[in-house]
Amino acid sequence: MKNVALDEMRYLLDELGVRHMKKDRVLVANLNADEDFEHNVSVIFEIEGDRMRAVAWSCDFTEPRSNRIKALEFCNSWNDDKVVPRAYLDEDGDFRLDLCLYTDVDLDAAYIKENFARLFMATAWQFFKEAGREFYGGDELNFEKD
Repeated sequence: MKNVALDEMRYLLDELGVRHMKKDRVLVANLNADEDFEHNVSVIFEIEGDRMRAVAWSCDFTEPRSNRIKALEFCNSWNDDKVVPRAYLDEDGDFRLDLCLYTDVDLDAAYIKENFARLFMATAWQFFKEAGREFYGGDELNFEKD
């Protein structure tokens, strides 16, 4: 696949069994909260010419806003330890993860599914689980707040 179109990406997400919806010029998927992280994580996939981009965030996870220094240190630590995706704080103080894949060369559909879409979603979920541990404290995930 070269210069992947949004409808082609939609087909690949369908093959992965990822529930998503098309909104404007992006595909939106949701990673549902569970016992590992109590907030939903949203993921968008967009196509910009010969570049595919995936972005993840959690609007309901507001704890990083209250301690921007700790949040920035968490992002820096993540980025020091990982090659991709890149973590940062957006203008509202929410965590964002970002990953780009250039499709100006022919890529196998399986590569896009496994090494872009599935890997990004799994890594995003791992990031937010680790952030939950960091911001809620303790080694065990405990979302009971005082």
